[in-house]
Amino acid sequence: MVEMLITISVIGILSSVAIVQYKGVVQRSEVALAGDFVEQLNNALKEFEQGAWELSVVADDSSTAEEEKVLRTLQHKAIDLFGSPYFRQDWNPSTTDDNSVPRVRWNGLNFELIAPGVDGKGYLIDSEGLEYNTSYTVPNGVPILPSS
Repeated sequence: MVEMLITISVIGILSSVAIVQYKGVVQRSEVALAGDFVEQLNNALKEFEQGAWELSVVADDSSTAEEEKVLRTLQHKAIDLFGSPYFRQDWNPSTTDDNSVPRVRWNGLNFELIAPGVDGKGYLIDSEGLEYNTSYTVPNGVPILPSS
């Protein structure tokens, strides 16, 4: 009986340590995934700027309107822009200021990661892929950001 109690208590201690470690691994993997996603966005931005024109959009930390303009420009399929769309058209992210999750924001030059624990509004990077749905199409085929 005593041996059984000792065995159960050891299993309980080991499982409590494992759960804490698991949460840390999951959070680090979500941040790594978000960092990779930001890199994909910035690569699409570089390709766009090499093939079309340089985007100059002023950053506004109080909203995600500028992120929306830049993202939709990268997703725009234009017959006069070789290689477009530069970013997948089925990504329709939601906006959040929840500082417990990784987010993406526009800083005026490129996209950057807002790590968990840092305040700020940005696009939610959902590790489950729930923001992938119907492809975005530009109304009347008009580019969102004109060339400067």
